[in-house]
Amino acid sequence: MVYVLIGIVVLITLLAIILIAGMSKKAKQSGGNPFVVFEFLPNGQLMVCTGFPVTYEISSIRNIDFSLFANRRNYSGTFRIIFRDGKKSRPFIFDYSVIVRKNVWFNTRQNIEQATEYLMNELKARNIYCRIVH
Repeated sequence: MVYVLIGIVVLITLLAIILIAGMSKKAKQSGGNPFVVFEFLPNGQLMVCTGFPVTYEISSIRNIDFSLFANRRNYSGTFRIIFRDGKKSRPFIFDYSVIVRKNVWFNTRQNIEQATEYLMNELKARNIYCRIVH
């Protein structure tokens, strides 16, 4: 019984190492900058780099919806990608770090509005429709 538990712990540890190695490889592909949210790849894909990097075909994106929420006087922004077939991506969370390029522990409403405008301008420059929803 003890050997089975040790085997399970070793297996979980190996899976965690593989997962972390894959994440660091994706981060290196995006220049290694943890504050980049959108990376436009040359093959017509959009890489979203918040937490686990995810890649989407730009041609399959209908629009991107941005919103903001407050939690104990601290604000965060979220966005979801809406696809042409009507499906939605998971919500992605961002904060003022995308502008100042360093960790920000307290975000005001104005900071998140500035960060949202910054991200929307990045997308509009690539002809990707985006909007703010409440």
